[in-house]
Amino acid sequence: MLLDSLKNSMILSMKIIALIAMIIFIMVRIKSTRVMQEYAKKVNVSFSIIVGQLLGITYGAGILISEANSGQLSHGDIFLLPPF
Repeated sequence: MLLDSLKNSMILSMKIIALIAMIIFIMVRIKSTRVMQEYAKKVNVSFSIIVGQLLGITYGAGILISEANSGQLSHGDIFLLPPF
């Protein structure tokens, strides 16, 4: 029973990691389009807020941390993001 639980938790962990990686990849691809680059500053903050609210704190935090580490969000923007 313990081995089965460990196996299921590892599978779930891999699914979560794959989901977050896929979401970050899609976000980077969307942001690399010419239209999004023209409106980059407005889109970064709005997109981060939307992702944080739609995906929740667990999934949204990965994207928000990625954005903050890449320098796309200012310290003021990070401070103003609602803790949903």
